[in-house]
Amino acid sequence: RKQLVASPFAFVSNSLNGDGTINILNTGSNQATIGYDSSNKYTTNVSSAGAVTFDASGSGAGFTFSDAITSSALFTGNLGATISGAAISLNASSNFAVNIATGTSTGAVTIGSTTTTQAITIQSGTGDVNITSTDDFIFTATDDITINGGSAGSIIAIGTNTNGNVINIGTDNTAADTISIGSALDNVAITGDDWSITN
Repeated sequence: RKQLVASPFAFVSNSLNGDGTINILNTGSNQATIGYDSSNKYTTNVSSAGAVTFDASGSGAGFTFSDAITSSALFTGNLGATISGAAISLNASSNFAVNIATGTSTGAVTIGSTTTTQAITIQSGTGDVNITSTDDFIFTATDDITINGGSAGSIIAIGTNTNGNVINIGTDNTAADTISIGSALDNVAITGDDWSITN
């Protein structure tokens, strides 16, 4: 056995045993390396500013963490992220904004899948839910589309801005639609300047 001089560590049968602290101080670019061989290895370096770099080398290079990871600082990535296998919570019980594909992003945003029975819920408390686009909104469903007010006296407004919109209902002219407005309990008011009813 070889005893490290002035150190509580010892090399025993290719193992490093001890109960102290290892200090490696090196201003070079390769400060610590652990490897299977010269091609499959892990290196770590600390810059003069304290930035730490972890680098794995080899045909299947990567890092696997078997336990939970906790960080008290910002996570930043450049090559994407894939997370699966359990529930994912973003800002649960906190008051910070959640931004997805904001800024100058031009990538498509997909939420949910048409191949499963999953439910998607978008909800808000006393705040509004705003959906804004500089292009078209297209809602497509193989089943019903329902728009309801949340309470008695709620107003459902369509085309009520000042932009002079064209509002079409059932004008595709490719299949016979059944269009119903109101019921026996409703008061229906239709107001307009010009009227044109064509059969």
